[in-house]
Amino acid sequence: MKQQLIPDDEGQLWFISNNYLVQYHPETNACSCYDLVPEYQALWLSGQKPPGCPGQPQFHRFFDLNTQRYFSPGPGIPENLEDLVRDIFVDSKGILWIPTNNGMWRIDIERGESQKLGPEDGFSDFRFTSIYEGTQGRLWLGAYFGGMHIYDPRTGSITIIDQRKGLSNNAVMSILPDDDGDIWVATEHGINIISKAGTVLNSIYREDGTGI
Repeated sequence: MKQQLIPDDEGQLWFISNNYLVQYHPETNACSCYDLVPEYQALWLSGQKPPGCPGQPQFHRFFDLNTQRYFSPGPGIPENLEDLVRDIFVDSKGILWIPTNNGMWRIDIERGESQKLGPEDGFSDFRFTSIYEGTQGRLWLGAYFGGMHIYDPRTGSITIIDQRKGLSNNAVMSILPDDDGDIWVATEHGINIISKAGTVLNSIYREDGTGI
């Protein structure tokens, strides 16, 4: 699980340290701390006065910063995902996506609904490692053995980019966009630059100085 440092709409930064959810105020160089028990590893923010959702390897709970209490969004959203959580991501429509080592959860907080996606939905691998939202709301999903999946939540269509299409390695570890709109994809063997249309433009290896 990667360490997260998340800005909110007011320019303040949020992160988790040990058993605390920490809010950093840059204008005063001060912090506010919220007690979290047990220790969590991941965080997402929803809205300017968010409930925060810290994540544990299998569990996730919803914490309202206004009341400083945990709350349940409804019976349609399980607390125990029974899988190892790899990341937590909120898309532009407010939908919560949780990639795990055994599928990906789609959670609609407003409706109190959840759905688990996997190979039966067209993915070539269910061990997701990373997530990024690209143009037109499409989700770029890294998988441990299945390469890169570009998933359109509106239609359910999936485009798979793997070694057969020029990806340096099928074990995708992280995804990062650049200012030109291209997507940088780090794998267990090399870094790839992919156009937003899904074409592998270039690959960089250890001998090029990456160390990967």
